[in-house]
Formats: sequence, structure tokens, C-alpha cells
Amino acid sequence: MNAGSKASWSPPATLRPRPGGSLRHIDAANVDLKAFSERFYHKLTFSHLDPVLATLNWLKHETDIWFEITNLMIPGENDDPDETKRLCEWIVSHLGDAVPVHFTAFHPDFKLTDKPRTPATTLARARQIAKSSGIKFAYVGNVHDDEATNDLLFGLLEP
Repeated sequence: MNAGSKASWSPPATLRPRPGGSLRHIDAANVDLKAFSERFYHKLTFSHLDPVLATLNWLKHETDIWFEITNLMIPGENDDPDETKRLCEWIVSHLGDAVPVHFTAFHPDFKLTDKPRTPATTLARARQIAKSSGIKFAYVGNVHDDEATNDLLFGLLEP
């Protein structure tokens, strides 16, 4: 790597590299926390929730890597307000209130063409739940929403 350059990583959420390996070159990571239910992970990803949570805990408590969380909200699968509240409460209690969380809109593609696009109102509700749960940096993505996608920039510019 060139001096001064930065490297980001979007790991498989259950992967934890050995210390001293290529991890020493990583500055930032984005982890997909796809849902907050074992049912979702089993049904749609053929995997499990606990290893993802363990990876997030590992990133927070055993590395110096800056990380953010992305939650792709799929209508009828992981967009229930109670699930979003549990997800946000877990983040605050295990990772703290300063981990950025991005709620992103699903659009039908590949094997999930039977699901509709995520309404912008669902993302706005998820963001509000996150803020009410204590998450300081909650954003929406894959939709046009100036306030919910740009306040990171404004937060950086404020004294």
C-alpha cells in the first residue's frame, strides 16, 4: 500500500481474520446486519445471526477499525418496527451510540423479484427508531432524502 492511502473492507459478516494478517492494512469496514432475527438469516441467507453479531462485537472491542452498519430493509421480511427497535437497542448496548447505521431501500432483483421496493416511509421510520434508541448517526440510502442522507456532512462541519 502507498503511504497515506486508506483501505476499506466490506467483509463477509462472519469472517474474522487472524491478527497480524492483511487486517493491519484495513482502516474501515461496512458490515451488513441484514436483519435482527434468526428466521430471516435462516430463510434468506442460509446462515445465522449470532456470528454476525460476534463479528460486530469483535470489530468494536478488539480492533481499531472504523466500521459502519448497513441494514437493507426488505418489505415483509425485516422491516417490522419491533425488529428495528431490537436491532437498534442491541447496537447501542453492545457497540455504543456512535456507530453509524444506514437503512437502505431494497429493490426487486435476482432471486427476490416478488418483493416490492422499500417505501421511503419505512426507511424514515427506521431512522426515527434508531434516533429514539440513542443512535447518533442514522441514515437512509437508495432513496432521495436530503435530510437523512446528508446530515453526516453537516455534522462534520459543525464545531
